[in-house]
Amino acid sequence: ALDQIKDQVSIENYDRFSFIMADDVSCDSDDSWTEKSTLGKIYLSAEFPSVSISWIKSTKRIRLTINHNFGHNLGLRHDNANVSGTQVFNAEESPSMEYGGAYSVMGSSSNLAHYNAIHKNSLGWFDDGEVIEVSDSINQVFTIAPISGESTLPKAIKIPREAGGSYFIEYRRPVGLDGLLYNLLPFKFLSSILVYLNNDSFNGDSVLLLPTMFQHLDLELNSI
Repeated sequence: ALDQIKDQVSIENYDRFSFIMADDVSCDSDDSWTEKSTLGKIYLSAEFPSVSISWIKSTKRIRLTINHNFGHNLGLRHDNANVSGTQVFNAEESPSMEYGGAYSVMGSSSNLAHYNAIHKNSLGWFDDGEVIEVSDSINQVFTIAPISGESTLPKAIKIPREAGGSYFIEYRRPVGLDGLLYNLLPFKFLSSILVYLNNDSFNGDSVLLLPTMFQHLDLELNSI
């Protein structure tokens, strides 16, 4: 595909490519797929030593599909969820459900939802001071703003785990882009505080610890 367009476009000025095609186009021997993408950049050839590529067949959810796959091109993995129903997450005993994170475009969200705090942090999205890193285990109170809002308050809290990795806590409310999505599931029933587990061995890996695990907590709307 790159060879076919390089005489028409100065593709040497670009390092990220998305090819959108009709859903009946045959690209290889396996026509069952509707989307493929590289995880970050790859070496393609001497002419294209570092590029990311998505191949997307046209669907009714084309904007969501483009957004999701571009996240992969940026190096993001899926937004998964813990389905064990317990507060202690063990990847071997209770494997996560792929795409299970329902509040992010990298998970099972049916809309253009924001990336979660782990993914935004791995992309360098946050400004200095927008992620609070907890360095000790004493009781502390922090105030955070909705992740999709324009407040100058911190947007996320990072808590290291003794077993490795970190918890990330974010606050989702119907403001900014999330406000436009409020009437869409699951945002209409959004639990304000979302807690994620990050596996430090994978950049951008995230597991949503289901909100039902935290129903016993008495959380204020803008603090934890």
